[in-house]
Amino acid sequence: MSNSENIHVPSMLEILIKKYPDYDWDWSNLSSHQDISWNFIENNPEFEWDYGAISENPNLIWKNVLDNIEKDWDLCSLSRHPNITWDVIVSNPDYDWDFFNGVPYNPNLRWENIQEKIDEIWDWNALSWHRNITAEIIRDNPNHGWNKDYMLR
Repeated sequence: MSNSENIHVPSMLEILIKKYPDYDWDWSNLSSHQDISWNFIENNPEFEWDYGAISENPNLIWKNVLDNIEKDWDLCSLSRHPNITWDVIVSNPDYDWDFFNGVPYNPNLRWENIQEKIDEIWDWNALSWHRNITAEIIRDNPNHGWNKDYMLR
């Protein structure tokens, strides 16, 4: 890895936060903001970061969570986070993944994944609208609580 790959170029928002640290920032909104990098969060622990909101930050990766396991992560948000893959979920069964309010909204979810964990409590209405669930899947698996309005779209 070259040295240039290790250099963090701060966003304008990060620059403003550093320039005006005493401003009455909304730390929850900042924590989940796409222009706030993990590097910035990690290197500025003096700020009032909201780890529940960081759980929604698009720059978050699973390694960040594992390296900071003591933080107050929001597992519902992590369950739906696009950087949290199915492999992460099934490889970490000790976590209380939210199969009702979280995982059905994870864009990485596939029908095969649902079948693998069919005994979980799923939000079948949410799954009915998931981009990876087709009308054919709903038709071929009528024994679940699908939202049949999906078929009309």
